[in-house]
Parts: sequence; structure tokens; C-alpha cells
Amino acid sequence: MANKVFFDLNIIIDVLDSTRPRHEPSKSVLKKAVETDCEIVISSDMLTNFFYICQKKFNCHKMTNALSFIMTNFIVLDFSGNIIESSMHTYEEMCNNGKNADFEDLLQLICAKQNGCLVFVTEDKEIKENGVFDKVLNSEEFLS
Repeated sequence: MANKVFFDLNIIIDVLDSTRPRHEPSKSVLKKAVETDCEIVISSDMLTNFFYICQKKFNCHKMTNALSFIMTNFIVLDFSGNIIESSMHTYEEMCNNGKNADFEDLLQLICAKQNGCLVFVTEDKEIKENGVFDKVLNSEEFLS
């Protein structure tokens, strides 16, 4: 079975928006994932966030093309009640220990973990530092 790699939203937007500074590294990440037969995984929640963030910049045609690209090339996972409960528990635990906790990030990380992803790729430094997922890589780390 292929390795499952979870892409954070910032990687997806960087790939699809050529004006973003991380466009080329993110395209290289996608290319490497495809060339090494990785299963590329995102959550359905990310699609909503993607539309919210990008709809002001892109026209309807580009948005639907982007969605078609995502649906054709990525595995899109839903949040189960177990993922939400685990995320709430982790959020509360992090808050009680004085750690910075972002519930949306925790949902993505725990979704990736519970669905057997081996790597979580993001440019978000806080996700890398929160310790919830074992192997969180930025684009340069993933490419090396």
C-alpha cells in the first residue's frame, strides 16, 4: 500500500495560486508525492476553507477547476465523531498545560493520524511545534 501523506491547506493553496511565494516548493512537494506513489490526503473541512479564502481572488471557473483537481487527485476524508472528540480532548489537555492550541489544526492532525497518514506536510510552524503528530514536515524537509 502507498504511503499516505496529509497536505495542510497552505500547501494546497500554494500549489493552486501561482502568485504565492511558496508556489514552486509546494508544486515540487505535490510532484514528489505523485512520483513516489503517495496517497495525498486532505479533509473535507479544508474544501470549505479553501473556497472561503480563494473565492475573492479566483473566478468561478478557476474555483470549480481547482475543486475538480482536488477531488480527482486527493483522498478527501470526513471528520468522524471520534476525530472531533479526540480533538476536543487534546485541545483541553493542551490548554490545561499552558500550550498554544488551535482546534482547527488539531482536527486536521488527528484526522491524519486516525486515518493512517505517515506524514503531515505544512508550512505552519505552530503545527510543527505542537507535538500532536509524529512526522510533520515543511516543503523543504519533505523534498529532502
